[in-house]
Amino acid sequence: MSQRRWQHCIVAPSNTAFFDNLPGQMSFSLATGQTAATHQELQIRRAGTGKLNWSLQAITSDGGAWLSASALNGTAPSRISVTVAPANLPFGGAIAGTYAGELIFEAIGSSVSVPVSVVVGDGILSQVNAIGFTKLFAQANPLPQILTITSNGTTNFNFTVVGATSTGGAWLSVTRAIGCSNTNPSFCATPHEVTASIVAASTLAAGTYTGQIVVVEHPKGTQAITVPVTLTVASGDASFDNLPGQMTFSVVTGGGNPQSQSVQIRSAGSQAFSWTLAPSTSDAGKWLHASASSGTTPATVTVNVRVANLPNQGKVAGTFTGQLLFKGAGEAITIPVTVVVGTTDFVQLQGLSFSKAFGAANPPSQTLTIASTGTAFDFIMSGQTGTGGAWLSIARGAGCSNTNPAYCLTPHTITISVVAASTLPVGTYTGQVVLTEKNGSMDMVVPVTLVVTAAF
Repeated sequence: MSQRRWQHCIVAPSNTAFFDNLPGQMSFSLATGQTAATHQELQIRRAGTGKLNWSLQAITSDGGAWLSASALNGTAPSRISVTVAPANLPFGGAIAGTYAGELIFEAIGSSVSVPVSVVVGDGILSQVNAIGFTKLFAQANPLPQILTITSNGTTNFNFTVVGATSTGGAWLSVTRAIGCSNTNPSFCATPHEVTASIVAASTLAAGTYTGQIVVVEHPKGTQAITVPVTLTVASGDASFDNLPGQMTFSVVTGGGNPQSQSVQIRSAGSQAFSWTLAPSTSDAGKWLHASASSGTTPATVTVNVRVANLPNQGKVAGTFTGQLLFKGAGEAITIPVTVVVGTTDFVQLQGLSFSKAFGAANPPSQTLTIASTGTAFDFIMSGQTGTGGAWLSIARGAGCSNTNPAYCLTPHTITISVVAASTLPVGTYTGQVVLTEKNGSMDMVVPVTLVVTAAF
């Protein structure tokens, strides 16, 4: 059995090159007997000055060759892909268990390690890959991203969640949807929505900042997943503009493929740039697809879900998660993806688009009917914008509860309006309407785009 080393770091002088922050853990989740695992990407960055040449060892506590990386050496900044081979796990991954490994990075005068945890079983926390945000220096915060914390089986259980950052101060906020316990510690039950938001980041200098979200089973703490979070503050014009904080798909049990959705990929500045796109799923299934894997901004990509490739081919109710990972020059941004299969869910809606001339009156309002695929349920709503300030307004209409938080019952029609936008410069602005079931077990995100054109 290989000897496992304790995680350690070396405090290096600022005038030498050393490793920037790495995640506190990489977490993989596999169903019993699962033959493939979803790989995860890891950023290796340099702090200090000078060149940082690094080497990597991947070791496991049981001596098995189940942990590997796409590169064992390189020069920072680098990106590597970390992979778990289920066939090389004890018992070939056919028996439930928790397995530990470690990635050990070494350079001259600097060393750091990343623990790796692999949990095999049914009814365990589903894997959530790292998420990434990007924003221009001194500009507004990006749209929040919404993660669905779920299990890979039919058993739901409670969990706690907390966020942490390293450099840059407290720029990461992690909030839970309604419907959680308010005891100490407070906990939620899977499946449940968790929102990751970038806050108070307008003064952050250009650079890359790291944090993490830690989800722990409650009350015994027998399972945990760590979700690394990266914030890139860009100084140039070639940077991603806002992307939706989540893509949500609704599938009736035993039904066909849901309607595809599109996402606009734009530059936040004046310079176009090349990008790549990689879809992934928490269960390693090939059910999430995009119409393009690369391109140049601006572009539109169509995203669809293939029900036949979902667990149980979409014939059994469940919540399944994935991710769209976009990479540009030196930055990465993600869109979490959630698919709900069942008899009762939000009826899927497409995004909304508004257009107005600079200095002209606001465009006419648009209405959305929020409906259920089955039994009616209560829901709450909120609106969020990226750049441009608070130009998005939501009116609930009559017949809703006035409690805190206020909620409405499906089917219900809400009104979406553009307000206070007369002074917005020419450009494209993004926002989103977030609809959440009253107990926080499911949600739907409706992207909103506002285009301000030049005055005639």
